[in-house]
Amino acid sequence: MNGMTRHDSTGLKSVGMEYGIYVDSEVEVEVEVEVGVEMEMEMEMEMEMEMEMEMEMEMEMEIEIENGKRKDVLVNEVKGKERRGMIRAVSGEYIDFE
Repeated sequence: MNGMTRHDSTGLKSVGMEYGIYVDSEVEVEVEVEVGVEMEMEMEMEMEMEMEMEMEMEMEMEIEIENGKRKDVLVNEVKGKERRGMIRAVSGEYIDFE
């Protein structure tokens, strides 16, 4: 940030020329913090979105309810090919509904 700081004719430092704002040295710190917080919030939002996507994928595989009975969903790899949709019924029978 120091490389972008200069003194204008009023004696104030100008910071963030791309924003077109003039601030004194006290506000300069707040501007740096606000920019940092904004970037941090964007990163947090990206991470939350990734976590939501992972949770959705996990939920797809966890539980299915059919005819009022709970069935655990299995992801089964057969001959190197992933097959989704295998479920284990409460009774223990296997049903393929691909």
